[in-house]
Amino acid sequence: MSKLAENLSLHAIDIGSVFLMRGIGAILGAMLSAKLYVLPKGNVMGMGFLLVVLTFLLLSYNASYYALHLHFLLVGVATGVTDTGYQIMTSTIHRKCAGPWLAANTAAFGLAGAIADPGGPVAGHCRITQRSGLHHPGEAGGCV
Repeated sequence: MSKLAENLSLHAIDIGSVFLMRGIGAILGAMLSAKLYVLPKGNVMGMGFLLVVLTFLLLSYNASYYALHLHFLLVGVATGVTDTGYQIMTSTIHRKCAGPWLAANTAAFGLAGAIADPGGPVAGHCRITQRSGLHHPGEAGGCV
């Protein structure tokens, strides 16, 4: 995150809203999945993985605050689509035995999110100034 922020002449905390965009993308991807997986002939999961890879490759060249948010939205959509495909494939292949695996997978991701350090090294060395929703370069907010 620090390097992405440096490309925009911002602090990492100023671009934290990209995670909101990724979450919105994941919801959109899950909603789109129902339509995509019924299409005949197509490798939806492969295209989702390809979109993630291409987006991350292009991310290092990003120099725009808004494009950065678009990148994370696309990653969210792609991961939402591939995660839904994974759930469908697991259910299809393992049938009745899939239930415990899918439940354990969901619980593991939830537990990982619950125990992760949300602040990391930035929060420990930073006093957060005025913050309000999505803000743009030049607005008040960030580390001092």
